[in-house]
Amino acid sequence: MKVKRIDAFEMNLEECSVARKFKLLRTTGVGEKRIYAGHDEKALDEFFDLNNIESFIMLKKDLQKYLIDAKDEYYYPVQEYKENISEYYESNVIATNLIPFDKIEIHFTKKYDSQHRYYLNFGRDNFSSNNWDYLRNIALPRVTKLNFVKVKNICNNKLYIYIKPMFFIDEKEREEKIIIENLIAGNKSTVENRRKGQLRWRRKLLDLMPACVITRVTEDRILEACHIKPHNASTNDETYDVHNGLIMTPTYHRLFDYGFISFKDNGALLVSPFLSNMNKQRLNLVDGNQCRIPKECSIYLKYHRENIYNQIPDLQL
Repeated sequence: MKVKRIDAFEMNLEECSVARKFKLLRTTGVGEKRIYAGHDEKALDEFFDLNNIESFIMLKKDLQKYLIDAKDEYYYPVQEYKENISEYYESNVIATNLIPFDKIEIHFTKKYDSQHRYYLNFGRDNFSSNNWDYLRNIALPRVTKLNFVKVKNICNNKLYIYIKPMFFIDEKEREEKIIIENLIAGNKSTVENRRKGQLRWRRKLLDLMPACVITRVTEDRILEACHIKPHNASTNDETYDVHNGLIMTPTYHRLFDYGFISFKDNGALLVSPFLSNMNKQRLNLVDGNQCRIPKECSIYLKYHRENIYNQIPDLQL
């Protein structure tokens, strides 16, 4: 079904809104069945437009992917949880696979309290609350991003909001945890070899492209070597292949890693519909801007577009 993108909005799933079993240490509360969206009532009213939205939509396949992405956090958590959350992973996978429909619809109402907190509450229909539980029962606090994309069905002009939950954790934080664990285990040589390999790869990449592929900045003290196909998905040869990398300044490196931008094989910039209109303007991102990327990177760029770059799927509205 053809849809037109209107705008996008992103927020963290706060600790107060997850299931009790996923509570963090040194926190209180039992897990509210509502979503805290922020404080700016006017801006949030404008985006969510609850009087005119037909429904919010989640997809079963997004919940399944969330669990795949979050698996390491379930079994080897970076955050400190009150319970051993690894005990819930397999049952959550089974329950998610057994969801009886591919498209999950939810209706929300607004609650703006005396402390200027904007919440999305569930309407009187029980199915909305029950459908939200499909996410609430698997989502981890603070490392879950809720991405909202408002779209219009061009056949009938009805408005919908697509919700895509995404697991997010700072990879530098996880990398440091791996390093510390290796050092504690006495694997100092493993850490040193990994760091030396990364340094050699970065130097070769800078020889190939001495400037950020987007901004053309050439100050190497602020340039970063960015894997196209992520380190954790690459073979050893792919990890240190100079064509599995791009030179970027830090902001664009993050945007690329999190799927907010990608590139066509010819170097044309792709900007994700999940990035808000306001942030696109602030970051000066324009679809189709030409960037200088070696043609040998194309096999890795294909992987990035298909597996990391955030696009709107067919919602069958």
